[in-house]
Amino acid sequence: MAHAQKHFSTPNASAYSAATSSTKRALEKAYQLGVLYADDDWSPLSDLTLALLLKRAGVRWEYAPLDGLCEIVTPPVCGIHLMLVEGSQTSAEKRFAVRHGLGHVLAGHVEEACFVRDRDPFSHEERVADLFAFADLIPDRLLTELRKSKYRPWEIEYWLTEEVRRYCPSWSFRRIVDRMNMLMPLP
Repeated sequence: MAHAQKHFSTPNASAYSAATSSTKRALEKAYQLGVLYADDDWSPLSDLTLALLLKRAGVRWEYAPLDGLCEIVTPPVCGIHLMLVEGSQTSAEKRFAVRHGLGHVLAGHVEEACFVRDRDPFSHEERVADLFAFADLIPDRLLTELRKSKYRPWEIEYWLTEEVRRYCPSWSFRRIVDRMNMLMPLP
């Protein structure tokens, strides 16, 4: 997972570094479950392979009306997490939401109940879950190819911003830019 700390202020650099480290640990857990998640050759995963990873991670999921939430994951009951995903979302939004929820599970964020509406989109947990989702949906190889193809940094930033917006159209511009900065490859 590439990121460019030169674009960040000191407080953000520390937060971004911590989120990146936690995301890498969650990615390692996905690999330990036998699925090549965020792999240069296999990402983005097919829906079938993602379903296999969810099962191995102990996540049962289904679509449900969530009144403005994209997804919600319960703490485990008998070792199984229940993930509900808003069914009225676009296909891209659903793909992101499932990976985001899985990121929370693999990062250990869903061990006790919390009020999801109170969760800060710039919290460590949300950044980790978002980076986990984007690690598969926007693989590093795509960003590397753009950089090697001599796209200017602002062109890569624009492309990346639009990719984030495609998966998360309801996000604030501030959150989109925050995640784009975390995903931006080093020159």
